[in-house]
Amino acid sequence: MKYFCFVFILLFCFAQTAVAEWNLDGGGSLVYESNLSHSYDKNDYKSDFSLRPFFSFGHYNQLTDNSRFFLTALCAGDLFTKYERLNTVSGKISTGIKNKMGLGAYAPWVTLYGSAGILSSEESIRNSYITTAGLSTGKRLHERVDLHAGYEYEHRSAQNFLFTQNNSRFHANLNLSLTESTRFSAGYALRRGDIVTYYLDEYYSPTPGEIRLNTFNIPMTAERVRATTHSISLTAIYALTGTVTVNATGERRETVSSDNSYPNNIISIGIFYSY
Repeated sequence: MKYFCFVFILLFCFAQTAVAEWNLDGGGSLVYESNLSHSYDKNDYKSDFSLRPFFSFGHYNQLTDNSRFFLTALCAGDLFTKYERLNTVSGKISTGIKNKMGLGAYAPWVTLYGSAGILSSEESIRNSYITTAGLSTGKRLHERVDLHAGYEYEHRSAQNFLFTQNNSRFHANLNLSLTESTRFSAGYALRRGDIVTYYLDEYYSPTPGEIRLNTFNIPMTAERVRATTHSISLTAIYALTGTVTVNATGERRETVSSDNSYPNNIISIGIFYSY
């Protein structure tokens, strides 16, 4: 972590030599998930509500007329009502360069970025170091319509082998502005990587790659599997002021491994501040 701090200070000093601006974001969401346990048997599904607060600040540097450098720090939490072992606090530092390919509002843009951070969990075997690298792009298609898409690779190095994971994710969002204060976003994401799936096993017989956990307040067998997840989401965004918005999102996730499927429905309502 000390190396992240050193890089942060170095880049901060560099940023002072160019035209720069700061941004500040914060807020929180109330989230419901129908299958937190990634179980394939409906009888094993574990659902819960959680509160997800976050706070971030960033520094943006205008490098040229069309490109800028950014550096941001984020702190976030995940606090559950029933399954407190899932509670987490995380922090990360992200940096990257955004380049606009042309002039005018309709010119496409590309962003190359990376991040490094840590996650601390109530269930200590989940504690992880997380690194990501990604590429995103976007373009305004119409005065009220724009399209964003991107690819991200994530590596988690956890305290326990079960939660040491690698995954790749492609995502695309179509955004529609109905009025100056109301927007809708339709999203699709494809994720290929590791998940941890839980199931009740009355006659537990440990095999390689499995352990017994009380994450959901009862003994369940946990196993890491390679799976593919298709996600479809719809978000409504309403601006209360120039800096405060209210968001409501519904998402359906279909996760499939070689043997089983693990569906999950997610609903979230949040309020966000951006300056």
